[in-house]
Amino acid sequence: MNISGRWHRVAPLSCLLAVSLPLCSAAPQDTALDDANRALDAAKAVSAAVAPTLVPLRPLPKDKRYAVRVLYLEDERLPTFSGFERAALYGKVQTLLKDWYGYSVDIQETRRESLSAYFKALGPVFASPKNAGMIRDAELDPSTPEGLDRLDGVIWHDLKRRKMSLIRRYFPLPQGASKDKATTTATALFLERLNAVRSIPTKDGTPFYTRELKDTQSFPHWLVVLRELQEADFILTNTAMAGADSSMPIYVIARGGITTGMVDNNPSNPYQAVGVVAFFPLLSEAPFFLKNRGEIPKEERIDAVATFWMHELGHFFPRYGEAYGEEGCVHVAPEGLAYYAWVKGVQAKQGRCSLKPGIVTRF
Repeated sequence: MNISGRWHRVAPLSCLLAVSLPLCSAAPQDTALDDANRALDAAKAVSAAVAPTLVPLRPLPKDKRYAVRVLYLEDERLPTFSGFERAALYGKVQTLLKDWYGYSVDIQETRRESLSAYFKALGPVFASPKNAGMIRDAELDPSTPEGLDRLDGVIWHDLKRRKMSLIRRYFPLPQGASKDKATTTATALFLERLNAVRSIPTKDGTPFYTRELKDTQSFPHWLVVLRELQEADFILTNTAMAGADSSMPIYVIARGGITTGMVDNNPSNPYQAVGVVAFFPLLSEAPFFLKNRGEIPKEERIDAVATFWMHELGHFFPRYGEAYGEEGCVHVAPEGLAYYAWVKGVQAKQGRCSLKPGIVTRF
């Protein structure tokens, strides 16, 4: 994904499907992600017999006009945007796409639906042998000894390949700390933040995390949703993915397992990609988010979500990979939960980065 970047899965697309999109004439790119694709471990769990053939991605040309279809999935318990506010959001993103990336795009919402009803309807899809196996292998339950041990291994695996200078940007560490110490610190922070976000009370009195709604917050379940998505190019939702899985990158670990967006490949989409933006962490006024994110004034929330969406659209249109380390760069995912500071930094630079990320040939 990317993701804000998270996990991406590749799926084939016949050029016959790209009737209205210039995807089949552009020369393929060979530049890989700057960082390891977080799908790597979980992808190995999917049988090669059912894995789709990979199709190289190509940056979309800027001399065309594009239409992006949006499906809005709503958790009625959580803060949301009205239809009027969503229309303003789409207009803002259209403007930013032209100003920052040079793309002319029309965004149209296809429909609004209950998040829980949508996931319930996909129950048979989640339960299919292929998807059930991937979900089972990717999800971690840190409340069990086995799950906690796996979580510690996932965090160690990610941190061991990173420089300590980068790790210190995400976790409070003493001078001279080893990567073993960093892993211990990161695991403790992960558990603290995951438990805190899952406990946030909602409008109907239930906590954010419930057994009935757990799949709607599961990163592996959302991977299946995107892979199966046909009616839209992006899903916008007022929830968040929050949990432990087998391929979390450093910025998701630092948030406590919270993912606010990703882009993935899709075999039936003419763009060869689909995405999701999950903006609960940007709208919530829970003390947990106010403390770690800062207070986002109500009049700035549409701009904040639009700015974050631009990170995902940087994957979707120009096919940029994830970047790290540059403050104020739209292609660098927010570090930890400091979303508001990230938004203000990106807006100050107006989408400009000192170095552009590499172009990916697959998500």
